[in-house]
Amino acid sequence: ANDMVSDGARLAPTAREAAAAADVLFTCVSDPPALEAVLWGPDGALAGLRKGSILIDSSTVSPGLARRVAAACAERGAEFLEAPITGGTWGAEKGELVFLMGGEAATLDRARPVLDHLGKKLFHLGPHGAGQTIKLAMNLLYEMEVEALAESLALSSLLGSALRLDDRLSVQLK
Repeated sequence: ANDMVSDGARLAPTAREAAAAADVLFTCVSDPPALEAVLWGPDGALAGLRKGSILIDSSTVSPGLARRVAAACAERGAEFLEAPITGGTWGAEKGELVFLMGGEAATLDRARPVLDHLGKKLFHLGPHGAGQTIKLAMNLLYEMEVEALAESLALSSLLGSALRLDDRLSVQLK
């Protein structure tokens, strides 16, 4: 936060106060309980959202939670976009994130100038829940690739040891 403040950002003491001062509010936290705390907790952001403002959440959470956030925003007259991201810290620092968007196209059009500044690609995938669904599917594929790599390394190591043993045995037998 200090780096952003030194670049001209204003630091709000609570999520509620940040929401009350923002036309477009971004959240990006580690998991569903963290998002629920930031939005619905004491001094949570939802209580501060103004009518007509936009909440964009870039956390990776369930499609159901994204729809729940959308409903809570609608109750307050605010708009919501789910925008789980790929690109990591390096992508964020370079403004090269990839957004997997779910929500209303009209809301996306309003938020596009901000999103275009932060990312290099933006995919509108459908209604609320669609962005999270695709992000979770991508994470599953990635996890399967890591598991396959680990299994391949274990097999290679095992077979490599067996091959060396076979080579030694065949040399001794000759």
